[in-house]
Amino acid sequence: MPCGVGSWKAGIDFSTVCTPCGVGLTTATTTATSAADCSLAKWGYRLVKSGATVTGAVQCSAGT
Repeated sequence: MPCGVGSWKAGIDFSTVCTPCGVGLTTATTTATSAADCSLAKWGYRLVKSGATVTGAVQCSAGT
């Protein structure tokens, strides 16, 4: 069972338990298999990175 966009689960199986991405983060597809796949910012957020690795997202300031 696939997870919805914005969540992930390890492996592909019949489990319906998915882990949501962190605040402000989402996935590109419904086939994410790790937290590392949560690498896109939702509207109104910007990515926080350490080198090339996404470590989170923070909300954009009003009007930006």
